[in-house]
Amino acid sequence: MGNHSNFSKKAIFETAPTTPLFASFAGLLLMALFISPFAFRSSKNIVSKVSGNIKIFIIFGIFAALAQLAAYTAFSQAYVGYVSSILRLSSLFGVVLGGVFLKEERIRERFLGAIVMVAGALLIAL
Repeated sequence: MGNHSNFSKKAIFETAPTTPLFASFAGLLLMALFISPFAFRSSKNIVSKVSGNIKIFIIFGIFAALAQLAAYTAFSQAYVGYVSSILRLSSLFGVVLGGVFLKEERIRERFLGAIVMVAGALLIAL
């Protein structure tokens, strides 16, 4: 999350009343508005790709929204360093899931890299 974490916490506490869901929605909406022109320019048939896989995009969107809501709620209730450390654990889960379900290669190297990232985040939090 990096510096994004600090901005997220600041955005949450600048809303009145303090609403993590609104801050999350506003941040994602702005990101989508700024990235969309580049996506449409780089892919000629993006609309057909999305409409052909709409069920997958809806499922992905639901999980992404739940993850974003959980992260912003955590930012509103705890120190940024602690929350960032916990969020770094997702890299460990990603490596493990990639090895189990996608049969990725060199899992030990990737897992070691993820452990180093988590350890660094934990040291920052302490």
